[in-house]
Amino acid sequence: MLFSLQTSLWESISTGIDRLVGASGNDLLAGGGGNDSMHGGGGNDTFTFGEAWGNDSVEQLADGSVTLWFATGSSDNWDATLKTYTDGENSVTVSGVDSDKVTLKFGDDGSEKFDFLMEKGAFADYSSAKIFEEYGKGFLANS
Repeated sequence: MLFSLQTSLWESISTGIDRLVGASGNDLLAGGGGNDSMHGGGGNDTFTFGEAWGNDSVEQLADGSVTLWFATGSSDNWDATLKTYTDGENSVTVSGVDSDKVTLKFGDDGSEKFDFLMEKGAFADYSSAKIFEEYGKGFLANS
């Protein structure tokens, strides 16, 4: 099974504080380190988080769904009422969709999609730049 990347991107390369914007399809948004603002833009989007991702926000259009995929972690750290996941040092808050449209995944689930994410460096600090430059999707802009 192939996984495609259909998205556009704003990234502040110098600070690690990024604004990533997806398209209407099923996107992969990987903010890396820093405090990122990620916007899914609709579709069934996957947002990935490595070890030290910062304090991020994820916004999704109501007709889409969100998969938050963490390199490590536990669903015990998810607050469905606030739609916030925290590991004590980093956090991500989801808006725009109800909690029932948010799926949490942690580490290797044995799927082809996890292998694809690892191959593309989706859990690394530099992930978005690597993914988007390799596929020629979107654009990078310094702020």
